[in-house]
Amino acid sequence: MRLPRRAALRLPRTEPIESAVLRWNLELFCIGETVAVPLFRRMLRGTTQPQARRLIRRIVADEARHRDFGWSLLDSLLDGPWGGSARAQLVEQLPGALARIKLAYGGESSTLPAESRAWGHLAPEEYGEQ
Repeated sequence: MRLPRRAALRLPRTEPIESAVLRWNLELFCIGETVAVPLFRRMLRGTTQPQARRLIRRIVADEARHRDFGWSLLDSLLDGPWGGSARAQLVEQLPGALARIKLAYGGESSTLPAESRAWGHLAPEEYGEQ
C-alpha cells in the first residue's frame, strides 16, 4: 500500500493562517465548547445508565478543557502583534458564528421516551435552552 504524500493531505489555504486560526478557534473552541459544557451537564442530569454517565462525565471534563484552551488561545492572539486585525476580524465574524451555533442547537419540539433520556439524550428543543 502506498501512502499519500503529506503535502497532498493539506487543504488549499484561501486566507492567512492567522485568520484561519482565529476563525476556527472562535467557532469551535470559544463558542462551540463553551456551549457544549452546560449542554452535556444537562444531559448528565437525566442520565441513569452507568455506562452513559461515565462517558458524559468524561465528555464534560474534556469540553471544559477545550473551552479553556480556546479562550486562552484567543487571549494570546489578541495580545500578540496581530491583535488589531484579530479584533476587527472578531467583530466581523462573531454574529455569523453565533447564528450558526444557535441554528445547530435549535430544534422542533418533540417527545422523548424515558429510555432515551436514561442514555443522556435530550429533546431537540432542549438543546436551544442551554
